[in-house]
Amino acid sequence: MKILNQLVQIIIRQILALGFLLVAPLIYLIPFIFVVLSPNSDIVDMLAVGMMVTGPFVSGFWTMMVLMFRRHRRMTADGSPYQCSLEGTLAATGWMLLGFFGTLAAELLFCFTVRWLVGAPDGVNRWAGRCGFSLHRS
Repeated sequence: MKILNQLVQIIIRQILALGFLLVAPLIYLIPFIFVVLSPNSDIVDMLAVGMMVTGPFVSGFWTMMVLMFRRHRRMTADGSPYQCSLEGTLAATGWMLLGFFGTLAAELLFCFTVRWLVGAPDGVNRWAGRCGFSLHRS
């Protein structure tokens, strides 16, 4: 009975994880839906800035989660339970900071490169908000 209960819990967790993974990409479609519905609105610039500002936080979180999951699996591969330690906490913090600052540096490099290509000071925001539709609008 205990094995059956654990099996049902595992199946439910897998279904929930699959549901989240199927719905998560829709979050990326929301800005493009706004752009299609009102391409000349001020919301496009706000969405572009919002995506640029929140990107490093999201990247830092998921970098930490994925790499610490690998650490957890590696340390429990022999069947021993995972022991929380200062080393694990420092590793998680390091991976999170690497993801955050790596994404921040890539975004700043992108902004400076696109500013040079676009020319106008607000062209970066407009281009980032409409990049998915830029080829179809000209």
